[in-house]
Amino acid sequence: MAESLAMTWNPARTISLIAAFCGMALGPLALGACSEEPAVLEGCECIPVEFGPGEPAQPSCEEALCPTVVASEGSEGSGPFVVDEDALSCALDALAQRTPGWIAWSWTGLEGQYTDLGYVRIRSDGSAVRRDWGQEDLSLVVNAAVFGELSEAASYADCLDEAEAEARFDCMRRELASVSQTCNYGWLDEGV
Repeated sequence: MAESLAMTWNPARTISLIAAFCGMALGPLALGACSEEPAVLEGCECIPVEFGPGEPAQPSCEEALCPTVVASEGSEGSGPFVVDEDALSCALDALAQRTPGWIAWSWTGLEGQYTDLGYVRIRSDGSAVRRDWGQEDLSLVVNAAVFGELSEAASYADCLDEAEAEARFDCMRRELASVSQTCNYGWLDEGV
């Protein structure tokens, strides 16, 4: 039995698991660096460290600034795009004003076959944490929560003037302009 364990034990995998547990990137020599309370990267303090399964939690500090921006699209992408306009305007305004707190969205397409959910935790200095996840057929794909810089404030204000609701929605949930660190890694749940 000991021989079979010795042949299958992978030290690099063990270090990776410890690093994931601690919620930080550890080098091979930092094996003893994990404490009861892992160090939290600056900017990531409100992002729960989690590893699945299931959907991730929302940020744990502030309350949501706006109602969740709910949008949907009909079958085969040919149905009308429907969105909560008041929630969308609130979210775009929060991004443009750099209002501290977080906004969230939920999109459903092809009659529920695909979903896209996510949040942006906004900081007054223009930095933010963004995470998204969604259903793709029978899999739940959770992307990493990443910390970085928002797009220019004026670009979100300009989005409010977009004629198409779908363009305003896409602007609100766009990727960060730059990413400097990962707060929490993502995961994949298959067959959900």
